Amino acid sequence: MPNHRRNTPTLAAALALLAFHCAQAQAQWTARITGAPGETNPSAASDIAVDPNTNRVWVAQARRVTLTAIDQSSTLVRTLPQDTLDIALTVDEFSHASFTSWFGFYYEGEYIAVTDSLELSQQLTSFFGQPGFDRALNTQGVPSVVINDDSGISLASYDVPTGTWTRQLVPLSGDSRPLLDSRPAMSFDHQNRPVIAYLSRNQEATVLRQHPTLGWQTIAAETMNSFFTGISLDILPDGNPVFAYISNANELTMTKVDDQLVTTTHTIDQAASFFLRPDSLAINPVTGQPAIAYTDLDGSASQLKLATTTDGTTWTTETLPFNASFPSLGFNSAGEPYISASITTTIAGEDRRSIALISQDTSLAIPGDFNHDASLNPADLDLLGQAFNTTDDLDTFDITRDGVINADDALIWIRFYALTETGDANLDQRIDLIDLSNLAANFGNPGTYAQGDFNLDGVVDLIDLSFLAANFGFEATPSIPEPAASLLLLTLLTQRRP
Repeated sequence: MPNHRRNTPTLAAALALLAFHCAQAQAQWTARITGAPGETNPSAASDIAVDPNTNRVWVAQARRVTLTAIDQSSTLVRTLPQDTLDIALTVDEFSHASFTSWFGFYYEGEYIAVTDSLELSQQLTSFFGQPGFDRALNTQGVPSVVINDDSGISLASYDVPTGTWTRQLVPLSGDSRPLLDSRPAMSFDHQNRPVIAYLSRNQEATVLRQHPTLGWQTIAAETMNSFFTGISLDILPDGNPVFAYISNANELTMTKVDDQLVTTTHTIDQAASFFLRPDSLAINPVTGQPAIAYTDLDGSASQLKLATTTDGTTWTTETLPFNASFPSLGFNSAGEPYISASITTTIAGEDRRSIALISQDTSLAIPGDFNHDASLNPADLDLLGQAFNTTDDLDTFDITRDGVINADDALIWIRFYALTETGDANLDQRIDLIDLSNLAANFGNPGTYAQGDFNLDGVVDLIDLSFLAANFGFEATPSIPEPAASLLLLTLLTQRRP
């Protein structure tokens, strides 16, 4: 039987750990919409990375390539016009964010701080068939990409002196070859050896490590679920790998590999777990223990869950208040968790999907908070309206990333940031007598969004009334409109009709 290793913490470490858990227990989970909101595909991929120096949080979004960086004072969003099916992100010790994406070919891209722009640097390699891939930095911060396509698993490595990529096929044969269309995961251990985890055709979650002289060696192989469920990998503080997968008993399972290649396996969740991404597992730098973000099927919803442990043996699973898919997990230096995922919010019976940064960190800036008052309110919409038809600050106000600031950006702000509809003057996620009264009190006069200027042209008029009328009675949870409100609305419509 494998042995469990437990380290006795110092008093300082124990106090730090206690403070961390107290802070976590008091915080609520919130979702900040990132990238270009309004993603209609629930399978849209994202990846997350936390700057090891500044704790700035980066989220990369597939479909339309978008990188979002959020810290305590600002939100940065940069977009490329290319469509992509998947994306993998890293941030090195020099705060340099770079990514690998696939749209016909593998491409390397990066955020250039000097020019404040997102650029594709070069084509990485060609592909064969529908690919799966992951990206990691070695101990010197040099990137490599593991690829699974019709040719098998290969490792593409960047050569710094020549500035080129080389691709090496990992020798696998028979049923040890990977499942087609499955994403491998990779990392580097403390000795700078690449470690790869993948799902094999003989239904095993397999981990390989490249020895400098002996080549690729299998260091773990655990029986897995026969369905395409994903695998995730990271390296523990002792330098050994830990990986998560769905077992043949349909349980979320985590396995550690020790120095003697002895594996220790723990069942994390016995529910019918759905999917893992390569970065669904991450190491908490405060506890030194792994955590796993994953989704679990519950009827028609995909519940987002986070499993954590403080000792490596006893696990706690928390269900987060979001329907989500394809989560990736990261931590800052204080041990605060951050999750990127495609979330689905149902408003008045309609599903609204976007990539989001999910965390308990209340200090982060809020996308769409244009006046920087730590909240989303009508004053932000007024600032957006003042920027209509200009190109002075596309980075701030062009929410749709189409090169124009106009009513489309306001509509996305209202529907995806505020989760309401046009005509909701106080942004309380319902359009009712209060909103109608605000409009009536200012009708025919200059006004703000909160006063009924819903098209943001500076005047409260019949156009604004028509917006309110079209959405009157809207509620995130539908109910019957108040009779008095309906009567006032009818009176205004008939009296003001030209």
